[in-house]
Amino acid sequence: MKHQLWILLCCTVTLSCPLSAQVAAVKISLSVPAGTDPGAAVYVAGTFNGWKQTDSLYRLTRASDGTFRITLPLFANVRYEYKYMLASWKSVETDTSNADISNRILKSADGLEVTDTVASWKKAVRTVPSAQATRMNAMKDSVVASLAPRLSRALDLLKSYVQNELRPQPSAHLRKKIYRRARKNLDAVFQGISKLLGDMIASLSPRQKTSLRTLLQLPAASKDFLNTFQEGLQSVTRQEDPR
Repeated sequence: MKHQLWILLCCTVTLSCPLSAQVAAVKISLSVPAGTDPGAAVYVAGTFNGWKQTDSLYRLTRASDGTFRITLPLFANVRYEYKYMLASWKSVETDTSNADISNRILKSADGLEVTDTVASWKKAVRTVPSAQATRMNAMKDSVVASLAPRLSRALDLLKSYVQNELRPQPSAHLRKKIYRRARKNLDAVFQGISKLLGDMIASLSPRQKTSLRTLLQLPAASKDFLNTFQEGLQSVTRQEDPR
């Protein structure tokens, strides 16, 4: 079945290219890292298939010697970029330190034989928060818990405001009373949040403060200050900075 699909793909490539173009059969032999499941689905993706992941037409077949092989029908004398992967881009090939690598490159020619070796497959990296970040998260959780009743109170005040305004003759006295309570409630919320931010900033080292200040001067901060501040705080506390 796969052989038939390969023939169909060759015909498709031939019919879709100029009459002067030729199809090149490029043979690939791939060595994979020790520990790779013998039954693993190994794919190649590149400019020849629009970088489509886990394309069944570009799945390699395991040979008796343990290598994985495939013959690619490509336009002749064309430069292609490509990479290998397992189930998806989440398990794409990397170097031995799990860092991304540059795209592989080949120039197609009929009968070309390519021998590649994958150093490692991408592994999920579990990030462990620093002690400093853990303390900040605890501070945030504590403040959020303490402000929950205030936020609930704000909703109650909004409900009372709407109900009053829907009356045939809204009470001006009640409206003023709601405004006073809302201002008092909002002031308490602002004080709680500002104290949290102040405590967080105070826990940063001078170098971390400089880094955070630089991030907040980027154009993105003017459009979405809170998210930029939060992401910046996470960035500068990812690794605890000794004072």
